[in-house]
Formats: sequence, C-alpha cells, structure tokens
Amino acid sequence: MLHGARVDDDVLVGMGSVVMNGAHIGAGSIVAAGAVVTPGTTVPPGPVVAGVPAKVVRQATDDDLAHIRANAESYTSRLPAARKVRPVVRRPLPPAGTFFGDGMP
Repeated sequence: MLHGARVDDDVLVGMGSVVMNGAHIGAGSIVAAGAVVTPGTTVPPGPVVAGVPAKVVRQATDDDLAHIRANAESYTSRLPAARKVRPVVRRPLPPAGTFFGDGMP
C-alpha cells in the first residue's frame, strides 16, 4: 500500500508492505514484503529495506535490479493481452445515498 509517497524508478515494493505519507523510496531499492516505511522516511537509492519500521538490511545487487526490470517488462508485455480477455469497464457511480441495484444500469 502506497499512501502519499514518492517512489523512484526500478523499485520493487513487496506484497503487504506499507509506504506511508511523505516517504521517498530511491531508485533501485527493494521494500520487502510486509515492511512498513514510516512517514517522512527517505530510503536512499539501492538498498533492500525490511521490518517494522523498515530498516536497511543490505544493498541490492545487480541481479536484484535485473530481476526488478524483468518483472516490469513481463507485466507490461502481457498487459494488452490481459485487457483483451478482461476489458476495463467504467460505469458511472450511483448518486449519493443510493446503492447498486437501485435502478442503476
């Protein structure tokens, strides 16, 4: 979960992690799954951070960075095919105080 944070390029944010308001994650960094980056924290470019609160545990390697880039390429290359299978459907929100099924299309 990202909330009011700045995340630079080539960053991997692990599942279940929380990056809070005003935090800045530098390029090439990895935020471990389940980590909590507290408000206003600046993670410099290149480390792996983990824990609650998140702390630097080691520097990211060239292999880590290659993995991040390969994952990003994999997602972006498969996106057009995924949109054909399950297109994005946008519907208007119901007026305040009503619920879906109250005559909304």
